[in-house]
Amino acid sequence: MAEAKGNDEDKELRCPICLETFESPKILTCLHTFCERCICKHVHSVREEGIQLDGITCPICKSPTILPFTDQTVDEWAANLPNNSMVLSSWIQNQSSKDDDSIHCQPCLTDGKRNIALAFCHYCSEYLCKVCHDCHRRFKISNNHTTTLLSMPENQILSANNDKLFRCSRHLKKYTYFCQEDKDVCCSKCAITDHKSCKDLILIENLSKSVTECTEIEKVLGKLHSLRQMFLTLHENRLNNLESLKQSRLEITEAIKGWSNDVKELTGKLEAATLEKSEEAYKQNAVIISHQIEECKGAIAAIETSERILFQENKSNDFTKLFLTTTRVSQQVMKYLKKYDTVDDECKDYTLEFPRDKNFEGVVKTLSLFGQVLCKASKIPGLFPDIAYQRAMVLSPRAQKNSMQTWKAKLEDDVASCEIYSGIFLNDDRIVLCDNGNKKLKLFDQLYHCVSCLKMTEEPRFMCSVDTETLAVTTGGLRIEIVSVASTLTRLRSISVDGECYGLAFYHTNIIVDIYDGEKDEFLIYNKSNKVIKRIPIPDHVSLPLDALCMSPDVKSIYYTVENRLVTLDMDGEELSTFESDDLAGACGITVDRNGILYCCGEKSQTVILVTHAGRQLDVLLSRDDGLKNPIGICLNKKNNVILVTERHSNKVKMLKLI
Repeated sequence: MAEAKGNDEDKELRCPICLETFESPKILTCLHTFCERCICKHVHSVREEGIQLDGITCPICKSPTILPFTDQTVDEWAANLPNNSMVLSSWIQNQSSKDDDSIHCQPCLTDGKRNIALAFCHYCSEYLCKVCHDCHRRFKISNNHTTTLLSMPENQILSANNDKLFRCSRHLKKYTYFCQEDKDVCCSKCAITDHKSCKDLILIENLSKSVTECTEIEKVLGKLHSLRQMFLTLHENRLNNLESLKQSRLEITEAIKGWSNDVKELTGKLEAATLEKSEEAYKQNAVIISHQIEECKGAIAAIETSERILFQENKSNDFTKLFLTTTRVSQQVMKYLKKYDTVDDECKDYTLEFPRDKNFEGVVKTLSLFGQVLCKASKIPGLFPDIAYQRAMVLSPRAQKNSMQTWKAKLEDDVASCEIYSGIFLNDDRIVLCDNGNKKLKLFDQLYHCVSCLKMTEEPRFMCSVDTETLAVTTGGLRIEIVSVASTLTRLRSISVDGECYGLAFYHTNIIVDIYDGEKDEFLIYNKSNKVIKRIPIPDHVSLPLDALCMSPDVKSIYYTVENRLVTLDMDGEELSTFESDDLAGACGITVDRNGILYCCGEKSQTVILVTHAGRQLDVLLSRDDGLKNPIGICLNKKNNVILVTERHSNKVKMLKLI
């Protein structure tokens, strides 16, 4: 019987293509699992037959797995597929007698104990040993948490986790409402007690189907994948550091023994004490690294559980559960990111050193050094080149497209079509628009009614906030206008410049503006006294006036658009990065959020795209499929997560929420 059971287990761990033990098992949406290399070979063989693919067809059931990253290579397709965690867990179980790679109790790890976990709490997202599990079930604060034994079948584990997703932990009632303001689900009791002042409470059943009408699931899965890669890389780094620490301990041990042979009579007693200190230094720092490794393992396991849940719910026809699952997993993404930042901040590279003087007489004179084993801890450098990109993927927003609204910006006395180059949200949520077509600045209240209008002698182009009640506006003339927005729009003063002025931004207490003299572009920084205090050259390949610019959140970089490019400069004019893509044809309006993610308009491509500060595209936020036509201006309400987009020759503006 035992042999039969062993054969069954071996069969479960064999790839149905190569019939060998799984290597990097990858799961398709049909739940069939194959080796990563076997998937690559399968796709290559299909392509050789001349078949165009936008996904992977299962070799067994022929079900398609549609991929959101078809622009990548086949190898990258396979690598980006999710791991089959159940197969990996079974493999680890079979190897447990050879290698102690078990999942350990996370609460016990804080006390330095490595107790084997036997259960998982779905509310705390932590693995528990028997003692902690019993306490968890006994304490009032956690006795209503859903826990499952790791020995249970996967379908029961997923079912238990779903119970957590669908019920309120305080009232144990089903979630029935979604609060647009708090971006959270709630039961009927929570709606009365915690959300009575909220205006946007919507029945989940009215929102559930919307989750299938967009790429939200794929985006959440992409964020989970990025988080998992971050933790896997950190986990691998910690393992390597532990190995190097062991190696340095062995080398130092040999060095100590070799040194003691030369001064045997003098150092006989000190040798043992030094070895003890070496061992103590190793253990002290090995415990820290081991704890960080376990933190990574726990987070990776929790993330993979979230991936499996989302995959399973995506196959069901229960849109309510799918919506709730997606909402909850989206919230967990930020929790995992915070966890990663916490672990990453604590991680340092530990090495052991044994300082000694090679000259014997010097050693005799400095015997106080003997017996010291120094451990240096330095901050880990970037674990992989695209760590910033992975973080940006996790933090990148999504457009809540069903929230899009359009309102009229044209006034009765306007003589031409609106040509709104830029807009800006004020602190009280009022909106100012630069209408280049009608030579006006327009101030709209929170209900989008025009409450003030300032006629300009020249066409207004771009603007930026100077303070809560003042704007700076570039015009078609050789001037920058300073305008008050306290209650109505009022011109305060002008700054004369030596060329055509275009994009501008607020820089500390000064204004930085793009000046084009007909031959070259450069950035000029003006102080409060209207004096030029610095000139920043722009790379020679820019032979046209720039469209728009903004400053990075740390005010150390300048972003600007020109032709089909997004360029990043430092404050000395050194080019840091250039992004160019068909998705940004006719680059114009640009803004940046608190996380350093750039929102760029492509007038010719008819898109709004998201780009990292290092010049890598994250996503297409809006396109012509969303009704976008020739976008030229964009601004962001960072307080309410709302963007405003203006279009060429359009009398209306578009607004929508970000989630």
